[in-house]
Amino acid sequence: MTSGRTGTLAQLCAQVLFVCFGSFKHAFLALVFLPILACPSVARTLYVDASSTAGSGSITAPFNSISHAAKSARPGDTVLVRRGVYSEKVKINTSGRLGAPIVIKGERGAVIDGSRTKVDTLVDIGGDHIIFEGFEVRNASRTGIGLWGTFHTVVRKNVVVGSQGAGIWVGHDRRGGSGKNVVEYNIVRDNCRMNRARNRNSGWPIGIAIAVSDQSIVRANRVYENHGEGIGVLSSSNVKVHGNVVYDNFSVNIYLDNAPKSYVQANTIGSTGNKTFFRHKRPPAGVLIANEVTRYKMASSGITVVSNTMIGVEDVYYGTYGLNTGLHDSIIAPNKVQPASWLVPPSGTASS
Repeated sequence: MTSGRTGTLAQLCAQVLFVCFGSFKHAFLALVFLPILACPSVARTLYVDASSTAGSGSITAPFNSISHAAKSARPGDTVLVRRGVYSEKVKINTSGRLGAPIVIKGERGAVIDGSRTKVDTLVDIGGDHIIFEGFEVRNASRTGIGLWGTFHTVVRKNVVVGSQGAGIWVGHDRRGGSGKNVVEYNIVRDNCRMNRARNRNSGWPIGIAIAVSDQSIVRANRVYENHGEGIGVLSSSNVKVHGNVVYDNFSVNIYLDNAPKSYVQANTIGSTGNKTFFRHKRPPAGVLIANEVTRYKMASSGITVVSNTMIGVEDVYYGTYGLNTGLHDSIIAPNKVQPASWLVPPSGTASS
């Protein structure tokens, strides 16, 4: 009975295809190739090992370059990077797609080290729908992890330390060129080292910078002891800064510069009293809103700063320098301020 029904179904399909395609020859070809075309590609795992010679990316013959593996990846693939020290500039320009991101994942102990690389961003991501996670990124000669012109790309569960420039930088140089990116669960410490001498009046880098990247999210990171602002939102709108622990960053912990409709909520912001990160003999500001003179001038309006805890730092305020266009139509309350206490750094890691 089963074979008879199958045969009848096959005949019916052939007749339908004959009507659609005009001949049994074309119908036969459709029967052969349509299932192939309809079948989605199978997601792969590509492997990288620093001790390997150049392989094919298989588990037994891994690539020895993260960049090479990323270039070979297709939407839905995972690049699994084994523990070891990778002294390379990592470049990721391949894109995933909605529902099928490309995941670049470091095993515990996977380190990208910029001590011997040329002066440049150490991890340079230009692809959309990328997830970059699980690495220690250290000693970058410029930015540690940079996202240029990306959309829907996620940087999470990394430790970024010792960069001369920004720890993590997300953005573009034109409006609409970047957006909807996520920076989450990272530890960002001791970056912006080009400003250690404190001989600059302005222009130093930022621990985590969102620069011309609308609707991006910065959440659940621990950002501390950076020699520039901790988290900065620059010429970007509708950015959410949520649930971060931000303390002991030079000058300002969270900075909103030309950042309308930003939403800053449930962050712990403070100073342990470490004078290395004071400016003008004062602890870093908790949350500072301003309008510097810049290419993209955007009103400080529609900003919400609520439910943050600020310890040993001043309350939220607007900086009357630069364009000084003022703060409008914004909500700045309630925030808990504890000026008499010093922040006790939390235990654990951002990825735990």
